[in-house]
Amino acid sequence: MLALVLTLAQAGTALAQGLDLDNFVLDNQEGRITVRFGVRVLALDELEQALSDGSSVGLVCKAFVYRKRTLWPDSEIAGTKLVSLLRKRGLDQDFEAVLPDEKEPLRDRDLPVLLEKAWGEINLDLGLWDTLEPGSKYSLQLEISLTRVDVPVWLRYMVFFWSWDVLPSTGYRLDFDY
Repeated sequence: MLALVLTLAQAGTALAQGLDLDNFVLDNQEGRITVRFGVRVLALDELEQALSDGSSVGLVCKAFVYRKRTLWPDSEIAGTKLVSLLRKRGLDQDFEAVLPDEKEPLRDRDLPVLLEKAWGEINLDLGLWDTLEPGSKYSLQLEISLTRVDVPVWLRYMVFFWSWDVLPSTGYRLDFDY
């Protein structure tokens, strides 16, 4: 019984390590709240299997800045969402990443090389820096998920208890004073 419990605990730990954040920086660039980071996929086999099955996978990054308050709930100051699509091209057998800011998709036969080019450094513009008040406490919250994007909406609602994530989502939080 103990061996079964230890095996399940290790499997849960391994699944939780699918996505990793790299070089997480909050910055003021030209009067804008900017978040810079990289995303590393640690479970490449699971991702490659989902792509080989024909699924389109989306990297979804949601970032929000909240003003921390003591008596009332935290209030959202600024935020944004980024979706980057990843798929395997059937005829060429290469991988393709579509970035929101780029006109042409990135392509490569080697998935780790493509992921480094596409998601090695991501910049998110959250809004004007002037919305932050000096002397206040803030929290930056970032959620990253890798999910199947080609699942029909009606199926998502019919099978609402099923997770469509390829890898478990990951969240990060940075508390700061301004």
